[in-house]
Amino acid sequence: MQPANAKSNPIPLTQRQAAFNRAKSLNNGISISWLEQTWNKDILSIKPINNTDFELIKRLGFKSVRLPVAFAYFETNKITVEKVFTHIDEVLEQCNTYGLKLIIDYHYGNLNDTNYLTETPKIINQWLKLTKRYIRESPEKVFFELYNEPPHMNPKVWKDAAYNIVTSLEK
Repeated sequence: MQPANAKSNPIPLTQRQAAFNRAKSLNNGISISWLEQTWNKDILSIKPINNTDFELIKRLGFKSVRLPVAFAYFETNKITVEKVFTHIDEVLEQCNTYGLKLIIDYHYGNLNDTNYLTETPKIINQWLKLTKRYIRESPEKVFFELYNEPPHMNPKVWKDAAYNIVTSLEK
């Protein structure tokens, strides 16, 4: 199957500059390994991160926390997104308490050259749930990482998938 041509709709310079400034504001950050641990079947029943950890993160001078989340894994294992959101909410609350920015990262997805037509709608669906959940959060404090380390795939296929994910959230 031949991949569709990727769409392109350049963002005006002022919007790009604003996006760059927001990204720059993340400054130095740290990833919190927890919700991407697909090898740990009990990951949602433990809370490995506590106030002391956030105090240390703040004291060490970090400005942002990146939270990788294995959404596809949880969905495959019939774990409700609401249960996952509860844990994200806890991290968000701590970030707000300690003045840290939060990056929610879509981690360990299944997208590739052969399944992008079926996987892209799943990713869009997940992002629609995420954006609906966190729409009221400040865009200066909560960030979204579209897809962690896209796989080695046809760049046109990836660009098309990414474009469709992003533009579906703008509607």
